[in-house]
Amino acid sequence: MDTRIVIFIGFSALALIINTAMIFAAYKMLSAMSTKLTASVEKFRSNLPLEAWIPRLQAASETAVHATQTAKQQIVSFEPSIQRIQATYAQSLEKTDVRLGSALRAVHTAANVASWVVAWPFREVNSTAAGILKFVSSIRGSKNGGNARSRRTR
Repeated sequence: MDTRIVIFIGFSALALIINTAMIFAAYKMLSAMSTKLTASVEKFRSNLPLEAWIPRLQAASETAVHATQTAKQQIVSFEPSIQRIQATYAQSLEKTDVRLGSALRAVHTAANVASWVVAWPFREVNSTAAGILKFVSSIRGSKNGGNARSRRTR
């Protein structure tokens, strides 16, 4: 029992050491990344004054507005084509549905006919054989006196 406790405590200590090392490594990595990001922002801030960025951002914004309006006009001009494609697709689906329905009815009818053609003779033979067996057993029963009512009465 003591050996198990020592092994458990050893593994627990190992896990604690590994977790501590991982947390310390993550801290160091994030610290280095934060330092690099701060340095980059300082370089960026010191290279160009804010007044120089405002006209560039305004030009980029105007370009984005123009691109958005152009895309909107193209979508609006393309909408009748989309509606026509949807209508054609709906008609195609309806035709396919009708064709599949008629094919399903044809297959169902053919399966019923095939079932009747194959199974009808067997049913007829089976019922005929059952009738013959019943007739034969009734003849044997009356001939041998196997009927329950055929006992002699004293």
